[in-house]
Amino acid sequence: MIVTVFGTRGSGKSTFIKSTIKKLPRVFLYDTLGEYGTDTVDQIFYTKKELAEFFLTLKKNQFFNISYLPLVPEDDFDWSARVALAVGGVCFVVDEIDLYTKPSYCPPGLRKLIRYGRHYGIDMITASRRPPEVSREITAQTGKFILFRMHEPADQAYIRSVAGVNIATQNLEQFEYYQVEGGRAEKKKLKIWFKVTGEHQGSQAPLIQESGPEAEQEPEDPSQEENPED
Repeated sequence: MIVTVFGTRGSGKSTFIKSTIKKLPRVFLYDTLGEYGTDTVDQIFYTKKELAEFFLTLKKNQFFNISYLPLVPEDDFDWSARVALAVGGVCFVVDEIDLYTKPSYCPPGLRKLIRYGRHYGIDMITASRRPPEVSREITAQTGKFILFRMHEPADQAYIRSVAGVNIATQNLEQFEYYQVEGGRAEKKKLKIWFKVTGEHQGSQAPLIQESGPEAEQEPEDPSQEENPED
């Protein structure tokens, strides 16, 4: 399945992605802006050679949660999409996807991944601030939309056209979102608690749980830590 996340800066997109990928067995994250550190992924690669060597030595059905942070992200993106397709059985994650696609353009490697990835056991999570700036190849194949706060009327209109729902995202609070699947929208919120860590009371680490509006209990596993950012 392709999951597409939209929302303005600071609404909760990156926090949602971080909390989601920690639950997945095989994750290949293309880190555009260096936002995902070792608190989110197990290992970070910086060159094609390092990444290729990792996948070449990967054992069948081996779990992994890695990111690729190239020096020039625009140069390696399409290659990385092709690598994800070749590896198979992976969730390919891209924040700021609009940096690599346009409404009427999708890189060849990514287009092939979108169209045929399901035959190779591939899921995708993509995110962007503005829905109209993303390739229609992505939104047309999206099975689930995650919609955080958006204010622009053009964004609202675009969501109505591609997701088939009429919802008011401009009134959402931080970390609130609509999950839209099969033409049905459900309002949810990432529940954030802070606990004091270390010797200094001012040092706080947030705990995150995805829930519906009726769920108020704390997370079952308080060891899961996140940084609520974007």
